[in-house]
Amino acid sequence: MTNSLSITLVYPVIKTIVQKGYNTEPIFQAAGFDPRRLQHADNRIETEQLKQLIEAAAQHTGDDYFGLSQGMLMEFADLGILGYVISHSKTVGDALQAYLRYYQILMDCVHTIITIEEEQLVIRFIEEEALHLSRHCMDEMAVGLSRIIKALAMQPLPLRQVSFTYEQPGSIGPYIEAFGLAPQFAQRYTELRFDKDILNCEVMYADHYMLQAFEEMAQAAMKRLLQGKQFSDRVIEWMHQCMPNSFPTLKQTAEAFYMSERRLQQKLAEEQTTFIQLANQVKKELAISLLKQDECSISQIAYLLHFAEPSSFQNAFKRWTGKTPGQYRLTLQSSVYDLAE
Repeated sequence: MTNSLSITLVYPVIKTIVQKGYNTEPIFQAAGFDPRRLQHADNRIETEQLKQLIEAAAQHTGDDYFGLSQGMLMEFADLGILGYVISHSKTVGDALQAYLRYYQILMDCVHTIITIEEEQLVIRFIEEEALHLSRHCMDEMAVGLSRIIKALAMQPLPLRQVSFTYEQPGSIGPYIEAFGLAPQFAQRYTELRFDKDILNCEVMYADHYMLQAFEEMAQAAMKRLLQGKQFSDRVIEWMHQCMPNSFPTLKQTAEAFYMSERRLQQKLAEEQTTFIQLANQVKKELAISLLKQDECSISQIAYLLHFAEPSSFQNAFKRWTGKTPGQYRLTLQSSVYDLAE
């Protein structure tokens, strides 16, 4: 995994282009970007490719502060699974810890360091020396994360300082509009500084059970990312994306990957697996995750996993684990009680 980014980081670029009233097609062509890569959320894009895309967007739209514009439109969903983990963390401090744990899902070309210095929370972005990211990229990253942090607590969390390594590019007005203060330029680091007290601010609408589910997905994504993806991993990601609205059929999955059903089955066979095995794996993982949540009845879980009836789910789960869903849930509860004693 070298100098790569999640394909989801292209979505905020598209959103900014469209918000400005422009068509994405000529910009994609100018940057040499194939929009079909957006079909799979687990794809990676080379850092240089994203740089070219953002530069092309800035030139085509005539926005010399495109990175700031992009960052000001940043939302939790733009961070993919990482955004959902952050938004359900208990406090801003917990959210930032989650960001540190999983930011490689988004990128591995810029490292984030968070420290406390002189009663201030310092968030510092360290880019790979050979990359020379454009200021648009750094602007978007700094504005986007500052907005995400403020959105977590749903209350004013004023920035104390913003610094960039590059020289001031021109008018400072767009920066003041984006950050609420004038940044310092030509500094040693690109960084944000808040009062350290923001770490204790509780996150509005945080949900402990949703956090558990999303963290498990983030951990799985990190594991696959670090080990290297196979085609079967991409199919698993596709299945997860379809849930809970529907569970994809073999035909639907083949169409999503632009191949015939036979070719899809052949590619999976090359990795010593089958479509049915992957489907059962995904359903088993989701079932176990949902059984950890006492609020979900077994009938509800069967419905969420798209089984025709609860008995079908119970029979399938017993094949997977050797226990019925009820027995498995009792085992989980027993383990919790043992730890509490």
